[in-house]
Amino acid sequence: MAVFALYKRHREFEFTSLRHAVLKIADSPTLSAKLPPNAGLRADDELAELIRDTPLWHERDELMRSVPGVGKVLSSTLLAHLPELGALNRKQIAALAGLAPFNRDSGSLHGGRCIWGGRAQVRRVLYMAVVAAVRSNPVIKNFYTQLRARGKYPKSALTVCMRKLLVILNAMLHNKTHWQTPALASSTSALSPFLGAVPEHGCC
Repeated sequence: MAVFALYKRHREFEFTSLRHAVLKIADSPTLSAKLPPNAGLRADDELAELIRDTPLWHERDELMRSVPGVGKVLSSTLLAHLPELGALNRKQIAALAGLAPFNRDSGSLHGGRCIWGGRAQVRRVLYMAVVAAVRSNPVIKNFYTQLRARGKYPKSALTVCMRKLLVILNAMLHNKTHWQTPALASSTSALSPFLGAVPEHGCC
């Protein structure tokens, strides 16, 4: 156990260092211009190798990628930028990603609810994943259709679906459960793919 803990800390240090290096280069046009054309591919390969060689990350990656619409980009982004996934309840994880709706009220004035703050990189990749999931994931597709039928604008409906998908992934990692496509029902409360999931980490 002590050897595994040392190995895990070493891998975490490598993973964090690589992520910071990639982010620094991506934010600097000067550094980016000096990189060879295949530098991004090498960084992706190194990241994939770290995930594959680290048992904990490999397990989490497999669980997340069992969900239709979740690929290696979203999975690696969540591993790198949202390591708390699976350890927090649904409200906390949504707030951390900047997907929790907040009221804009002041005195007697009542504004609409909006999202703000959180980790922008997670939201950007999650948005693209949800666009794909609306087509390929029966749960997200059905949920999106119901939201639109209730009058939600497309962008607002996608944002709600982003939160839905994130909370589903949070519950899966918490329970170490692979994706199970449920029998779809008319009620969104029946759209959880988990049987006996912990309510605080559930997706509804």
